[in-house]
Amino acid sequence: MGTMVGVGKVVFPGPCRLNSATVVKSVVRLKYMCGLPAEEVELLLHSPEYKGQELARTEKFVLSHASKTSEAAALPDGFIDALKERIAEGEARWHWMKVKGDHQAAQGQLLPTPTRAEPAPSQALDPKHVQMFEAGAALYGEQKHAEALDIFLKLARENNRFGGVLGMIVANLAPTKPDSAKVAEYVRRAEDSPEDLLKQYVAGVAAHYSAHYIASTIEEKRRLYETSIRFLDKTRPSFEFEPRVFIYLAVSHYRLGHQAEAEPLIEKAVEIAKYDPDAYYCRAEIFHRKDVARSLEDLETYLVMTRKFAEAGGWAADEKIQRVQSMRDYLKRVQAGKAALAEIFDPLASDTPGSVAPLVPPPEEPSQTAQALAQPQTFGNWVLIVGLIAALILALGLWLQRSKRGSASDAR
Repeated sequence: MGTMVGVGKVVFPGPCRLNSATVVKSVVRLKYMCGLPAEEVELLLHSPEYKGQELARTEKFVLSHASKTSEAAALPDGFIDALKERIAEGEARWHWMKVKGDHQAAQGQLLPTPTRAEPAPSQALDPKHVQMFEAGAALYGEQKHAEALDIFLKLARENNRFGGVLGMIVANLAPTKPDSAKVAEYVRRAEDSPEDLLKQYVAGVAAHYSAHYIASTIEEKRRLYETSIRFLDKTRPSFEFEPRVFIYLAVSHYRLGHQAEAEPLIEKAVEIAKYDPDAYYCRAEIFHRKDVARSLEDLETYLVMTRKFAEAGGWAADEKIQRVQSMRDYLKRVQAGKAALAEIFDPLASDTPGSVAPLVPPPEEPSQTAQALAQPQTFGNWVLIVGLIAALILALGLWLQRSKRGSASDAR
């Protein structure tokens, strides 16, 4: 989209330069600065179904003024023709897709956010693959995750770089909550076909979510996270365009206590998925014991991004947003010294969330004295008390020395 509308140093007749571009639901809002001195020109890009006053039309877009008031503004000669030509050159990579928004996650689960599509390959999209993706997305919206998973797996086998397909595999595999038997089946398939990277990917993701949702002991969690790492590592470097490879490797390493391994992996995930709120959520987990302030910032970023997606008609799970808000508030209390740090991101399935740290033990709860000293006013009082005690000890020592000297003089 950026290439089509002139992101960068592209200069259209006028002269006109792109100032901003925003995708909002079913339209793209474009703002250009044109002329000398520059004045703002605001346009809209619609799908071909648009009915209304239009400035230009290509196979996949209709260009119009943004408002009635802007229609009266004179456009520089040649600007619209040049913009139309540029859009037509790049639109083969674009596909309009009808989607159903506001799908809510299953009750009580922190499911992954559905993927945002990766840039499409340079060639035009295969209509067959587009239809498969739409069919899978429809089943996902109906929460028929097993059926949707089958379609996305078939699509990924034909084109694993089709925008967002690997992410949609995750979004449909996680809600099935694979148990140990199902993970063993995925693992067997992957081991039987070691050259099949898609099977390695599925086995790694399944093991990760089984550890998170199903495992009931520390030992079982550890085994499953180790399994996840073993298979996801095999997908590299071929699948390194997919941020979830880095996300699940990072989180699995972290939950095994491998902080040094987890940090560069999650930073890479955020680098290639900077518009994916889940990347920030997972980075918050990885740093929440090391840098609470940074984790609070990442959780806030997650909340801001998901709110914006919801306002634009996108998918957002209210239950997960509420849980993340609770996590943020809890970490604020930890930061203020009002709560002891306990596990909130990956508690054992049989425990109350936030009550245990299954793999990475939290620091011991501070003593009452330590908690008191953490408060500035109390700390000042303690300093004063300790100072008075020290002064009394010093005075007592001097008095004893004088007493001894006096006794010695009397003896002489």
